[in-house]
Amino acid sequence: LARVAELETLTMQLGDEATASKQRVAELEDQYDTLQDEAHGLRERVAEAEAHASGLSTALDTARSDAEALQGQLDTATSSSEGATTALQTQLEDLQKRSADYRKAAVSFKKQLETERSDKQGLSEQLSTMQG
Repeated sequence: LARVAELETLTMQLGDEATASKQRVAELEDQYDTLQDEAHGLRERVAEAEAHASGLSTALDTARSDAEALQGQLDTATSSSEGATTALQTQLEDLQKRSADYRKAAVSFKKQLETERSDKQGLSEQLSTMQG
C-alpha cells in the first residue's frame, strides 16, 4: 500500500512537471512567434533603408552631375558677365552644400542599415538558438 501511495505521489509529480513543461513550451512558442514577427519587421525596415539609401545615392549622383554642369555654365558665364558669374557661383555653392548634405544623409542611413542588419543578425542567432 505504501508503494502504491508512493507511485501515486510520483505520478502526480510527473503530471505537474509535464504540465509545467507544456506551459514552458507554449511560452517558448510565443517567444518564437514574437521573434519571428520582429525579424520580419526588421527585414522590412532593412529593405526600406536600402531603398532609401539607393535613392540618396541616386540623388547624390544627380547633385554631382548638376554641380559639374553648373561649373561648365560658370566657366562660360565668366567670360561674358560678372553678374552671371556671381549668380552661378551662388548656385554652385548651394549644390555643393546639398551634395554634402546628401553625403551626410547617406552615411547616416548606411549606419542605420548596419545597425538594423546587426539587430537582424542578433535575432537570427536567437531564433537559431531557440530552434536548436
